Amino acid sequence: MNTILEKFVEAELFNEPMRAYFNGLGALEHEAFGRQVQRLRQVQLEPYGIADLVNIIHADQESRHVIIQVIECKRDMVNLHTYAQAKRYLAALKVALVDFVANMERMGFEVRWECVLVGHRLDSSSDLVFVLNDDPATSVFTYQRQGKELVFKGYGNNWGYHSRGRSNVHDKLEQLVKRQSAVAWQVAADHFADYYSKYDKQGNPL
Repeated sequence: MNTILEKFVEAELFNEPMRAYFNGLGALEHEAFGRQVQRLRQVQLEPYGIADLVNIIHADQESRHVIIQVIECKRDMVNLHTYAQAKRYLAALKVALVDFVANMERMGFEVRWECVLVGHRLDSSSDLVFVLNDDPATSVFTYQRQGKELVFKGYGNNWGYHSRGRSNVHDKLEQLVKRQSAVAWQVAADHFADYYSKYDKQGNPL
């Protein structure tokens, strides 16, 4: 297994973000495109824990949004625990940076929150697959050591799911929902018609 210590992965992303980006870690693209990135390492978020890395991608004249990015590095496997850990740190940052965020929003900037999970392997046999497929604000990368450098591979939506085909059960469920949708629409229309036959738009009896 070509794993290395977490601190070495963390050091690569902190000290050589452009090298990591050009070696496949696309989540670090902002600095490559000229954004001002404030990089923080081993961020104390007591009592939530210590985040490996936090990037603050600041707004500028062209990019009218701020990105607050938690990066969690694992020596070996990225799994559901890794995901939950990164989300816990993100929750802590929302508390710690509440005044900063409010000030940015008063100035008209949008604040976006992201998690980046980095490890040697990915747990594709658990519910992590479905969690990530429904969370576009979290990206996952695995690393491999090639010579003296780390090379990264990103995973997009719908990775790892063993079957994308529909079953008869799926078809029956969709037909049931479609039938109920038509009924619900008509029932709601009847309720509105009955209400407005008795009351005006302000709720006063006619």
